[in-house]
Amino acid sequence: LNASSTLTVAGNSIFYSNVGIGTTTPNQKLSIFNSAADPAIEFSAASGDTYKWTIGMDYSDAGKFKISSSTVLGTNDRFTIDGSGNVGIGDPSPNSNLVVSYSDTTTSGDITKGISIVNTSGTAGDTVGMLLSTSLDTNAKQYIGAIRHADGGGKGSIIFANRNATDNSVVTFADEKMRLDAAGNVGIGTTTPGALLAVQ
Repeated sequence: LNASSTLTVAGNSIFYSNVGIGTTTPNQKLSIFNSAADPAIEFSAASGDTYKWTIGMDYSDAGKFKISSSTVLGTNDRFTIDGSGNVGIGDPSPNSNLVVSYSDTTTSGDITKGISIVNTSGTAGDTVGMLLSTSLDTNAKQYIGAIRHADGGGKGSIIFANRNATDNSVVTFADEKMRLDAAGNVGIGTTTPGALLAVQ
């Protein structure tokens, strides 16, 4: 098809070769090329500016891959990956591996902004958190997370675990070093602090 042609597909169609939009030499099953402009795909479910998403490469912004809740890239960018592999959520110019950015001046009331990590099983003793590792050839040795209390309702303690080992073992709950419970008590070396600071 040339620039003035229109492809209309009725029913099911199968293309056995690579398909190019804007290019006569597609490298993949579907290649989209837009010379000195954004090669992008728009998703729309209504007329006007509402219910619009655009996904593609932002040519005017160093060729970053973006997902935007608008008709063009560069406006309302929600997700960005730059050429270095840095990922931005709410940040079109991430300067580290992962940047989550939002604007909120609320200093009281419910805290609803940020990153949520949820364990939905709802059983006492369940945990949710992050495993940390500073080496590619060993399992994670550090853990920061929360453990659910028996009285439920999302109540729990924040725990810090750090395994003192150089082998390929992984951090366990026996490696807990510090805990902050729901009452505000801090335990170092104990999982049941009975005072603001308990050291064992």
